[in-house]
Amino acid sequence: MSRKRRIVLVGIVVAAAAIGLLAVGHLVFSRLVAREVGRLLGQSANRQGRVIAERDLAGLPEPVARWLRAASVVGQEIPRIVHLQQEGRIRLGPDAPWLPFTARQVYTTDPPGFVWAAEGAVAPFVSVRVLDRYIAGRGGTEPRLLGLIPLGRASGPEIDAASLQRYLNEIMWFPAAALSPGVQWEAIDAHSARATIHDHDQRVSGIFVWDDAGQLVTMTADRYRTVDGRYLLTPWETPIRDYGAFSGVRVPIAGEGAWHLEAGDFTYIALRVTSLTYDFPPNQS
Repeated sequence: MSRKRRIVLVGIVVAAAAIGLLAVGHLVFSRLVAREVGRLLGQSANRQGRVIAERDLAGLPEPVARWLRAASVVGQEIPRIVHLQQEGRIRLGPDAPWLPFTARQVYTTDPPGFVWAAEGAVAPFVSVRVLDRYIAGRGGTEPRLLGLIPLGRASGPEIDAASLQRYLNEIMWFPAAALSPGVQWEAIDAHSARATIHDHDQRVSGIFVWDDAGQLVTMTADRYRTVDGRYLLTPWETPIRDYGAFSGVRVPIAGEGAWHLEAGDFTYIALRVTSLTYDFPPNQS
């Protein structure tokens, strides 16, 4: 066999092995995600559907009520399950390169929870898949090289709190959940209000800010960030860049996540929602 043919043969074998490894990684990660989604949906309450009426907005801070009216949730039910897909870019540090990613996410609203599964390419034929979750009061983050090789796992009380805070922030995509029993609102001024959510042994807050038209502009909070293996409360913000509508509900469709550090602001993610659907509980009234 000539040297050229041997090189070609080796290349074919390496490519086949890479494709096989990618396929195995995809299968393993998909099974992990399916298991966690099953746990998430298994702890969701099978409750009667509740249609939001104008009277439900009474007593809310004015900017919150204005937001819910502008989002067109009056006359709609609080969804039991929310399915979302995203695309965007993400980076791990202020000087790190941006990496494109796609993600899909499943939420439950009663009780609050989510599973977020993302994939990003770090090199040709090399991807990192990340599973974020908040289920039954516990959060966790699990990145895997090729979806197969664990790169670490974050868990503990600080991750639980940060994950619930993320859920609170992301009700912007299913604003009817602002009226869930575990969420309380406190007036600040004509354009902002503090939301506090309680679930299991966690209680976290964030400040939502709206414009005159009732569109959400940003949310701010002090949230745990991992720094050299430690958890530090750090100012965090999620500014909104664009709006759209899904299933008749007006929601943010593009935005960013940023940490406000002493050295300057660090925007770590920029995303766009590409799909959003709601599953409603049966209305037995």
